[in-house]
Amino acid sequence: TVEIIYRSGEMNLDTLEFAAQSLVEAKVDVIAAAGTIPALAAKRLTRTIPIVMIFSSEPVIAGLVAGLARPGGNVTGVSTIQTELDPKRLAMLKEIKPAIARVAVLWTRFHPSHDAELQAVGKAAQSLRLTLESYDVTHDLLGVLRKMESRLPDAIFVLWDVRTLGFGQFIIDFALKHRLPT
Repeated sequence: TVEIIYRSGEMNLDTLEFAAQSLVEAKVDVIAAAGTIPALAAKRLTRTIPIVMIFSSEPVIAGLVAGLARPGGNVTGVSTIQTELDPKRLAMLKEIKPAIARVAVLWTRFHPSHDAELQAVGKAAQSLRLTLESYDVTHDLLGVLRKMESRLPDAIFVLWDVRTLGFGQFIIDFALKHRLPT
């Protein structure tokens, strides 16, 4: 018999801690955390309950695990190794539409690997002769999209995060409306 207890932070950093605390207090046998930030919230609250992270972009950089081969501690799971994949995704974007020159990059300040990802994407952009326009969407994704309308980029590149994925439909609608490869 398996009982699943579901808690969500609803894309809100303040409620993630509360959701994780609720699971720890319920004395669950394992915590499944979808994403780096929820896994970090759980790790801060328990060193004994196993945490299985799903879609963690850079768990070593984030401090979730000691290494990918030997995670150590109570956290394990799947990494999306974004610092390696983001430059390849950017190159694919350029391949899809060679004429692009200016690319808007959407990211969030609180994501622990976005600094490293921005550096990796920036390096790739130089070799692809692309200009990156950086947009922090931590608190106001819709405001950023409105701002971008005044000077549309040639393409949009999204760093994965609970916010960018959670509000993905707004990004998709914006890209479709303006015919921007994303």
